[in-house]
Amino acid sequence: MIMRVLLCLLIFICSYASANESESQDEALKKRCLNSFEMIKKKDYSQFLSEIPVKNISKDEIEHSKAVLDRAYKRWFVERKLDTTTVTGIKYQSVSDFKKSKYNALSQARVMIKISGYKLMGSARCTFVETPDGWFLSKLP
Repeated sequence: MIMRVLLCLLIFICSYASANESESQDEALKKRCLNSFEMIKKKDYSQFLSEIPVKNISKDEIEHSKAVLDRAYKRWFVERKLDTTTVTGIKYQSVSDFKKSKYNALSQARVMIKISGYKLMGSARCTFVETPDGWFLSKLP
């Protein structure tokens, strides 16, 4: 009887710790997604490049990444006047074979955002890829 109680207690503690770890991971990804708008606004190329989970980034990939950041800047801070962003949810998914082979990806998370501003109401999402080295921003909002 005592063993059953101890076993149940151990299972409860492990599941509680796992749930807290998952919640803190969710919060970290949500915060990083919202912070990506600051990175876009500042056109912080070095921070953006540090998010790429490739050890040796080619010159072409660097140029492509800069163009992606420039397009995001134009989308959110030139063509539209972004005012507020609110996270509406997070979804975890399996990754494609391409991401598995290129980045050694384990899983991916999509953080959904509600966006509003001057003549603007819509949604967007950030995509993060989990690798053995941690979570990396895979797609800007």
